[in-house]
Amino acid sequence: MVTRTVSLFLFLAGVFLSCRSGESHAGAGIKTTGDAAIDSLLLGCWIPEKIDWRSPQSGDAQIDKAVRRAYFKVLCLDAPDRFSVLAATVNYPKGYDSLIFEYEPGVEVSGGTWRKEGGKLVVNYRLVYAGDEKKNDEAMVTDTVRVDMPYTLLFDSVPYIRTRRFDAASLRKIAAYQAEAGLLQNGSLRAQPKAGSASTLADQ
Repeated sequence: MVTRTVSLFLFLAGVFLSCRSGESHAGAGIKTTGDAAIDSLLLGCWIPEKIDWRSPQSGDAQIDKAVRRAYFKVLCLDAPDRFSVLAATVNYPKGYDSLIFEYEPGVEVSGGTWRKEGGKLVVNYRLVYAGDEKKNDEAMVTDTVRVDMPYTLLFDSVPYIRTRRFDAASLRKIAAYQAEAGLLQNGSLRAQPKAGSASTLADQ
């Protein structure tokens, strides 16, 4: 019982405090036009509206009961026109009112630009990192994202909602990946959406 309790404590400590991994390095950079129409309701992180949270299947009953985990794409829209997609595992510990973005070799990072055109976004992006491997020759993809403001974006046929639930450590990880991809000028954190805006948590 003592061993299991210690194991649970160490696991949760690692989840909550694993914020120093993924330090940024200078990236080749993706040029932006700087002419995007800024809409404060668009800026920030977006997650799927429906998320299939599951037990991590760690083999420890207490850990599996305390933590939920899912793998999905996180969309980030930053001023003036920087767009990134991070596919990664996200933890959502029960009783903890935040999402924990994991640092892991399996993270895939795509980046480029966005602009608003009427009721949609036009995004141009390419795969920049897959695991620990940097991608330099991937083709640029142009796609449209339907905007149903102020609540949802439709990306790859999946509804996304804006969230404020990533904790500060997770935002630092995301910013580090963006800086590595050349998507942030100085790796600084994005501004969080103001209270009262659309920012619910997809919780299944």
